[in-house]
Amino acid sequence: MNFKPIGYVRRGKGASRKEIVDLVILEEYAEGLKGIEEFSHLFVLYFMHLAKEDKL
Repeated sequence: MNFKPIGYVRRGKGASRKEIVDLVILEEYAEGLKGIEEFSHLFVLYFMHLAKEDKL
C-alpha cells in the first residue's frame, strides 16, 4: 500500500505531547477541504516515521 502525504504536523521545538499543534495542508490539496468547518469531526492518519524508538 502506498500513501501520498497531503500535509504535515507542525509543532514548536521541545513541545510537549499535550500542546496543540498545526496541521499544515499542502497548497495543491487545500481546495479539497473547502467546507470542512461544517463537520463535527476530522480523522487524521499519520505515521511516526521520524520518531526515535526510545521515545515511543
